[in-house]
Amino acid sequence: MYLSKLTLNPRNRLARPDTANPYKMHQTLSRILEPEKNYLWRLEDTILLVQSESKPDWGQLEPGYLAQASESKVFDLHDFALDRKYRFRLHANPTISKSIPQAERELRKSGKPKTGKREGLYELEDQTAWLKRQASRSGFELLDFMVSNSDSWRIKKDNNSPPMTLAIAEFDGHLRITNLETFQTCVQTGLGHGKAFGLGLLSLARTR
Repeated sequence: MYLSKLTLNPRNRLARPDTANPYKMHQTLSRILEPEKNYLWRLEDTILLVQSESKPDWGQLEPGYLAQASESKVFDLHDFALDRKYRFRLHANPTISKSIPQAERELRKSGKPKTGKREGLYELEDQTAWLKRQASRSGFELLDFMVSNSDSWRIKKDNNSPPMTLAIAEFDGHLRITNLETFQTCVQTGLGHGKAFGLGLLSLARTR
């Protein structure tokens, strides 16, 4: 796997709308990384982090899109070890699935009944409980963490589509690996929903 760090130029005509709209950034990354589908990314101000299976060709970006040269390094899932501790950062879409009453159920396009829907979690207590549930089934134990920011995003794909609203929580803390194989899968696939919009990337730095 590869982890890339890009510093965007906010004055560039294409970088500017990409930094303002996660859907536009998703479109740009999909073009560069095609045919890869399972990449993860996160934007912090003008710093873009991208985790991908293959090494991206950032030379396809428009001249001036980046403020400085891109950096890409190999990221080996086999470097993780059981019981090892890491500092982590995660921007996520905490949600909960709720059942829909029988009278309100609709058929999906596939013809299968829709039995539930996801609702965003906005309260601090609910967001922390969400992360604890994710940890318990993703092969790690939370040693300490905090919600460093909580917000909501309204995202429009285009002028003809209604906006979607996503609950956003930013987590920072420390974790310990409890199930190596499950944790490797978690890092590779990300946590939660909204991954196309720059959510779910688990950034890690080893601690002593």
